[in-house]
Amino acid sequence: MVKIFGFLLVAVFIIQEIISINNESLTFDEPDHLTSGFTAVKFRNFRSDYMHPVLIKELAVIPTLNYPSSRSYIEANPTLFWPRMMVVTLSAVLAIVLFYFVKSLTGGMTAIIALWLFVFEPNILAHSHYVTTDMGGAIFYFFTHIFLWRYLEKKTIKNLLNFAVLLGIALSTRHSNLIFLSISLLILFIIKLIEDKFRVRLKISLGRVILFLATVFFTIWSAYLFDIRSLRQDQYANTTIPNIFIEKNNNSIWWDIPIPAPGYLTSLMETVRYNQSGGVSYLFGQIKGNGWWFYFPVAFFLKTPIPLIISFMAGLYFYRDRKWRKRLLIPIAAVFFVGIFSKMNIGLRYILPVYPFVIVFSALFLGQLIRTKKGIVLVIFLLIWQALSTLKSTPYYLTYFNEIVLDPTKKQELLLDSNLDWGQGLIALRKYTDKISLDLYLSYWGSVDPKLYKIDYRGLPTHVPTCRPVIDAELADLSGIIAVSMNNWQLCGYKNIKRLKDKWPPEIIGGSIFVFR
Repeated sequence: MVKIFGFLLVAVFIIQEIISINNESLTFDEPDHLTSGFTAVKFRNFRSDYMHPVLIKELAVIPTLNYPSSRSYIEANPTLFWPRMMVVTLSAVLAIVLFYFVKSLTGGMTAIIALWLFVFEPNILAHSHYVTTDMGGAIFYFFTHIFLWRYLEKKTIKNLLNFAVLLGIALSTRHSNLIFLSISLLILFIIKLIEDKFRVRLKISLGRVILFLATVFFTIWSAYLFDIRSLRQDQYANTTIPNIFIEKNNNSIWWDIPIPAPGYLTSLMETVRYNQSGGVSYLFGQIKGNGWWFYFPVAFFLKTPIPLIISFMAGLYFYRDRKWRKRLLIPIAAVFFVGIFSKMNIGLRYILPVYPFVIVFSALFLGQLIRTKKGIVLVIFLLIWQALSTLKSTPYYLTYFNEIVLDPTKKQELLLDSNLDWGQGLIALRKYTDKISLDLYLSYWGSVDPKLYKIDYRGLPTHVPTCRPVIDAELADLSGIIAVSMNNWQLCGYKNIKRLKDKWPPEIIGGSIFVFR
């Protein structure tokens, strides 16, 4: 019965994802990710995206390879159904692994609780169908820790190799996993030292170390299809590799030596440089360079279902299994530690890897509560609350905010970008305009032309790539529908236009576009 109910929950998860796929236009980053994966697999060209590793993108583009280009595929399939389904499949595997992992720890009922929390977690639902690296990074961050724990339990060659392969895959999905996993392992080592009263007991086999590192390296290299070339052949390396390693335009022999997976090295260096340069962040109506240390904790508490927050916070106090407290909280602490010092405050998705651990930890605590009748009632209440809270955002889970934010017209005053408006609302806008025979004036924040979705419109100033302040006179004589993406509403001055303020509150389309008639 437990397995049947688990199967049904996974089916519910997949159905929710399919509904979202068919109702959401491409997010801002998806066209670039699709192009990067397409050129990597079809042409062995790893130079089209120097911000992310290639593995998830390579998997996503498998259904597109019979097309001459990624652009032609997008034009024929503007919802990216099958590439998105590749990401959904990976996410469903995570759901199944999470279920059986918790079942192996405590039993079937707790595993059902964990799976329920996963299936109705809006941030998981939001990113589990996008052709981006965010969900893939979270999946393999979790899987890597599972195989690390297996190795710590039983230090066999098989478990070591499994851990090495999963570590290599995690590093091939998202560069942030490198720092997340490094911090997680460092915290684990420090705690071990404290528990052993700083008596160092290192028994390291050189052969095992070499085997481990070689396996990690081989896994990453395989993600780059065993590409070998010199850095001089890599057109972008000249600008991404810091001068401390290779001076520009010199005749260094190192510049011409072919190396495995140079694309991984250059993308890693570019990511480091990009993060050091920081960016423009938005929080509580304020714009700031390099962000705030409390950005990710705030985003977590605004966009995570309150029942899950309650379960997790209560578990911190009441859950007493020392081994699993430590194992589950360390990966969470590592991600938040990095997030506090990060200058890239543009979306909760950057800390998405915490959610599988938060869910498992919360489920283990709730599993303790169901031993009493009152506990069963409380757990059922929390689970139903989370499901209803999440489903209110169907199918636009990216726009989810918990009950702390009661007014949907105020969301954009708290968080923007991939927390709310990532360009995903065009299909909803088309369905809306199809029912109304009025001219459409659109300020859209996204990376594709709305005409891809058969939207006939006249453009208004937009934040992409830059935005000048909009003035009242530009909108004074317009007759018809005025639609403004929430990002542009805040960043381009539309919030100050008297005509629009007089028509407040607006209709909200797709959870991310204000419409004024």
